[in-house]
Amino acid sequence: MGFQIESTGVYLPRRIVTNQELERKFVYLDRSIEEKVGIKTRRFSSENESCCNMGLEAAIQALSQSRISLNDIGLIIFGTNTPGEEYYPFHQEFALNLSERLKSDFSGELIFLPGVCTLPLQELKYAERYFLEEGSKDYALCVAATDQSKYIDLSDTKTAIIFGDAAHAILLKKSHKTDNRFLELNDSSGFKAMYYDKDRKMRMPSGREIYQFVFGHISPFFHELKGSDEIDWYILHQAQGKMIQGIVERTGIPEEKMINNYRIYGNTGCCSIGVGLHEAIQDGRIKRGDKIMLLGFAVGYHMMGCVLEY
Repeated sequence: MGFQIESTGVYLPRRIVTNQELERKFVYLDRSIEEKVGIKTRRFSSENESCCNMGLEAAIQALSQSRISLNDIGLIIFGTNTPGEEYYPFHQEFALNLSERLKSDFSGELIFLPGVCTLPLQELKYAERYFLEEGSKDYALCVAATDQSKYIDLSDTKTAIIFGDAAHAILLKKSHKTDNRFLELNDSSGFKAMYYDKDRKMRMPSGREIYQFVFGHISPFFHELKGSDEIDWYILHQAQGKMIQGIVERTGIPEEKMINNYRIYGNTGCCSIGVGLHEAIQDGRIKRGDKIMLLGFAVGYHMMGCVLEY
């Protein structure tokens, strides 16, 4: 017993922040932002664009593409990589707002799952376990949202030039296919590689160590995950250009099979994989029957991948 992707949705904040806007704040940059990280623009959320309401819009978009009601869903997982949400039951508010918008009741299981750049894969794995062990209903909804720009110190070039905001939703349907395959690697030594300080500002003092972890493990991890499968599309966490290029060089992934969006959205943390998946489905690159590899890597240190058929 496994799952297949039924539909997807995405929400992107309205405000587009250009490199020129940020570079005016960083007159001491030795190179342009695009030369440094490969990013041209990113989205910053407004005060009215919270994790809750951005996730709500992404979920409604995903559900609007299916013919099911909210009552058909047995599990909703809502996650974020931004701080403080564990003290506020915004996932409960999300479920209530979703019921109100769709004029339908939700009586299933509601889970809050904090995470970082591997969060979409953790949600898929949790949903698969739900279908395997207890799921009485045939659908699960995985939602992630980040408003991390609100926690960026705009005087810190390590974070301010890289990160952006987004939300995504993936509606899953129970399936008797069992060829979805997950692989995971944990190394808890990197738990201080990124953190939020006492003022709830994002800090990333150990960028070099994150590179060392990813580049040191990515080749054997990738080849074990891929196995003998012929992969049609690769969707990696969109950290930034230097990281993506380094992974390509170490794995041999054909660049024409990669789905990248970091140039226009920056690093959207827990949403980058979901945003890439949605856009490639919508524009017709990903078609039913295609084999996809989703690959995330995160501070922590954590690496997680999945090979699935769309």
